[in-house]
Order: sequence, then C-alpha cells, then structure tokens
Amino acid sequence: LKDCQELLENDAYPSSEAYHWYATMRYIKGERLAAYPILQKAIDIELGQEKPNENLVNYLVKKGHFDRVNRSYRSALSNYNQGLSVYQELGLEDDNLLSLIYNNLGIVYRRLDEYKKAEDKVLQSLEIKKRIFPANHPAIAASLMALANVQSRMGELPATISSNEKARAIYVQNPEANKVNLILVSFNLALNYAKNKQQDKAEWMADNALKLAESHYPPQ
Repeated sequence: LKDCQELLENDAYPSSEAYHWYATMRYIKGERLAAYPILQKAIDIELGQEKPNENLVNYLVKKGHFDRVNRSYRSALSNYNQGLSVYQELGLEDDNLLSLIYNNLGIVYRRLDEYKKAEDKVLQSLEIKKRIFPANHPAIAASLMALANVQSRMGELPATISSNEKARAIYVQNPEANKVNLILVSFNLALNYAKNKQQDKAEWMADNALKLAESHYPPQ
C-alpha cells in the first residue's frame, strides 16, 4: 500500500489503473472514505480520454459497489446505470461483466423497494448466466435465490417457491461445496411452504435445513 502511494506521488502522470488499485487496497483495509475520491480520480482520467474503454465500466461498477455498501443507493444506481451505458456504447461483449451490472442493479432496486425493476434486472442477469454456465452451476442458483427474494417481496408466493425450488435443486447436486446456500434456501422454502399452507412439506424442509445447519455449525 505504501509503495503504491509513493508511486502515485512520484509519477507526474499516474494511470487510471494505479488509482484504481490504490483505491481498492484502501477499501480492503477498511478505509472506505479515503478510497472513494481515489477511485473517482481513476474515473476522471478515463472520462478525459478521447475514447473510453472497458476500464471506465469497471471503475463505475466498483464505485457503485462502494456506494451500495455505504447504503447510498441512489448514487449506486447512477453509477451502475452509467457503467451500463458506457458498456453499451462501446459494444462490449463481456457477459460476466454485463451479468454483474444487471445483478447489482437488481440489488439496488430491491433496496429502494422498486421490486418490479429489481425483478427485471435479476431476470436479465439470470438469462445471461444460463447462456454462459452449465444448467447446474451455483451462479444460476444464486440468481434464482435473488429472484425468489424479490418475488417474495412482491407477494408472488407460487413464483417464490418455484425459484427457490430450482435453486435448491442445483445446490443439492454438490451439497458440500454449497452447504451454506443450501441451508439458507432450505430454510426459505420451509417458510414458503408454511405460508402456502403446505405443512408437511414445510416440516420436512425445516427438519432438513436444521440437520444441514447442525452438521455445518456443530455445537461448541
């Protein structure tokens, strides 16, 4: 961190990448307030270029993440949308990055209680993941759980159950590698079934989730 700081101070024309990594290191150390203006310098350098590149998209997405962690959701929304606009203007073809942007937009819209917009963005992220990952990939299950979260807040119980069931079906294929998420989605389904008056399913799922949790978090 000190070497990076000295490099920036001694370089008359530091690169945006140098500011970006310095901001990232400050952020990781917990110096969030210090990291924000440093990252903005990286963004300003890229905005000053004759033609922006993918770096600008990545920096805007990271700035949105900083905002989201700080609960500055409107600012996060602005940065994510600006990143998406630059992505589209450049005609980039990075499905992982695009899926990340849509996923982050979904998270922010959910935090802002704009559930329909959140659902649309999560679905866009999910469709990209279905295109680039195998059908049983945990990344798809994670998006399905995010979708279920939004659907639950919208009061769409059958859709919530369906999304959680699909996510769980993926996680049970490799339970050891996905045990925490398997526990979480199983507890969610137990609650969903109980709310839907499917008591037998609710009790079975709750027992299953509890056994998984006990095996993963043994008593001290």
